[in-house]
Amino acid sequence: MKVCMLLHKSAAHDSRVLREARALSAAGHEVSIVQLSPPRRLPRPVFWCWLSLAFVFQVVRLRPDIVHAHDTATLPSALVGARIARARVVYDSHELSTGVPYRSRLGDALAVTVERHGLHRCAAVITVSDAIADVLRRRYSLRAQPTVVRNVPDLGRARPASGPSLRERAGAMGKPVVLYQGAASPFRGCENLVRALALVDQQTQLVFLGSSEARFTRKLRDLAQQEAVEGRVHFIASVPEEELISYAADADVGVWLLEDNCDNHRLTLPNKLFEYIASGLPVVAADLPAGGGLVRDRGVGWTVDAGDARSIADGLAGALAGRNDPALRARLRMAADDLQWSREQERLLGLYDSLAGGGGARRDPARSSLSVVALVATGLSLCLLAGCGGDPPAPADPNEQQLVEGKGRRARLTETGIAFANTASGTIGRECARRAESKAAASSPAAELREAVGDLERLYEMAPRARFRRSPGTPLVFMRDVLQATVFTLRRRSVCGGGEAQRLARRLTSVLEP
Repeated sequence: MKVCMLLHKSAAHDSRVLREARALSAAGHEVSIVQLSPPRRLPRPVFWCWLSLAFVFQVVRLRPDIVHAHDTATLPSALVGARIARARVVYDSHELSTGVPYRSRLGDALAVTVERHGLHRCAAVITVSDAIADVLRRRYSLRAQPTVVRNVPDLGRARPASGPSLRERAGAMGKPVVLYQGAASPFRGCENLVRALALVDQQTQLVFLGSSEARFTRKLRDLAQQEAVEGRVHFIASVPEEELISYAADADVGVWLLEDNCDNHRLTLPNKLFEYIASGLPVVAADLPAGGGLVRDRGVGWTVDAGDARSIADGLAGALAGRNDPALRARLRMAADDLQWSREQERLLGLYDSLAGGGGARRDPARSSLSVVALVATGLSLCLLAGCGGDPPAPADPNEQQLVEGKGRRARLTETGIAFANTASGTIGRECARRAESKAAASSPAAELREAVGDLERLYEMAPRARFRRSPGTPLVFMRDVLQATVFTLRRRSVCGGGEAQRLARRLTSVLEP
């Protein structure tokens, strides 16, 4: 089958997406990933609207059998694109989207609306833990239990570190090393981990392995200085996925400290827990139902209160003291042997085998498109008002913003607002994932705008129903109005010549002509 995966960020460091794509490709499916290219500082409405439409266009262009939507941000686009292309949708929920700390109450309500209307239109639903699967089925009255595909590592692709070891890069030879793997960010216990470091043996070193947001990194450095441990806290950029296990194995203890402040934290099973186990590291984990439960049930570490630095320090001390215990090492080896991708992928492949055989939900394509339009409108509202899945794009500097009008609608655009976000698609091969290649950067803002107008024209041509194409308030009409406002801005700033601006305006107007 032809499979099109939609991802609202780069797949370069999303090991779950790459593992699934490789597994499906190795099983004989033709897999493409449509991802967000490197982020640009765009106003949120322009960014998310164009991204949603670009996803739809790519789905229609690729004509897949299955659209695999990763997280809520891509679900509305997947459903619309699949409807046009006569495909089916598999929804892959990487987290409990309605239980994350960065989303407002309004964002939660909109996410629930998208999932409530969208999940019943999906052929299958996948998620990362049994606890989240139970919530999804109970909340949305799903006919079947979502398939659980946990974030276990693919040890068959692991390779030795190509550069200096973790200890060498941190300057921690001969000293105990505590590893925090992944980007450091708020609500993940990083601040209390630094505070806990001041309460353990002074030889102990703390390593953050992963590219983090610069502002939060500075905050952690300042905190380390306040706690007088600045020489013991080290920050190392992300390493290739295939080398991660090798780097992690050079540490003594791995930590996972999500704070108990939302349902997603309580129910999720993240990559790093399984990667610590695969690396043979005893784990100091937050005492939460899913992640902490895994550590307790497998007997591979200690659980602590992530909101209490003293509790974390006690856990670290116990882990460092008992890391060489033979019984603990035996339990770690047993868990690592069991929690491997070679076994876990069978759940994913079994699901796709059932879809290839005609299983899964199907929708009648002759039904009214009003529900789909309403779903997409809600999805775009979610993106515009609250962000949807992952961190939202960085907001533009208010001093650079300008309010422009077009056809009775308003769009907030910056000087770079006309440089719309691109998407890129690439095929995942049998042996390795080829990173999606971004489209060549346009030579000028006007050239990029011409490309955007052309994409919108082709998308309108592919839409099967005049009612769907031209109904006021649909995302396609809204995007047309945003582009018209952009043409107006370019002409006023003399970026685009008057004749060219008129031609683009006529093309946009004719898009809605019968």
